[in-house]
Amino acid sequence: YSVFLIAILSVTRAIALRIPLFHINSRKVLLAMLLYFIFQTCLACLPLFHSKLYFYDEVFTVCTWYLDDIVDFETQYYLYQITYHFLLFIPFFLPSIFVVSSCIVCVVTLRKNRNLVATGNDAKKAKASVTIVMFTLTYIVLHVPKSIFP
Repeated sequence: YSVFLIAILSVTRAIALRIPLFHINSRKVLLAMLLYFIFQTCLACLPLFHSKLYFYDEVFTVCTWYLDDIVDFETQYYLYQITYHFLLFIPFFLPSIFVVSSCIVCVVTLRKNRNLVATGNDAKKAKASVTIVMFTLTYIVLHVPKSIFP
């Protein structure tokens, strides 16, 4: 859920930087958060509907469950593949796409529109922020796939 909240924060920040006077409808943001919360709750309860338990995975250091316990790999191969990729794509990769694209929009906007930032100390802080975001994006792009697929 935290990755989704970061995605929402990143998107709203990018919108505020790109279109400063644009009013972001808080009801739509809250509705998106509620729908994602319901989605995550359903995913968390999925093993319980099949009388399966969570276990601790030492490789990823998370409490998780096996998809094999719910969908048989041998007899339902396509359903297994669709479910596996869906469970991997929606909670992590989809919000990450929004975070990375929002960061790129913020960096481009801050680098292009120097008039958004005052001179002096504020300009130094803005340059430092852009540099930090660029290093963070580089780290995410280069290291996150390795941590997901060891």
